[in-house]
Amino acid sequence: MNNNERQTLLGIASSLLSLAGSGLYSVEILHNNNLITLVLPKDEAIRRAVWGTYGKSGQEPLKWVRLMDCSTEHLEAILRTQHHITNDIRYIIGEILKARAA
Repeated sequence: MNNNERQTLLGIASSLLSLAGSGLYSVEILHNNNLITLVLPKDEAIRRAVWGTYGKSGQEPLKWVRLMDCSTEHLEAILRTQHHITNDIRYIIGEILKARAA
């Protein structure tokens, strides 16, 4: 796996985090028949978490953006309208919104 592939996997992995009480977040990804386990500190996982969006219209090409780069309105819309998201993503969005409100 080259460095570019690793960075892509890290971004995707961060959006599929498994929360752990230790303050570290881990995820396992199957890539080319290799199981990769990534463990990230909470702050780094929040910084790396990504969201796939088709834009407001839903008709634009898929674009991956860091959740931290989404507007507050966009994050609130995700929580309000995307009922399929995991609790992990809800938690990450909540942490971002709390930090912005502080």
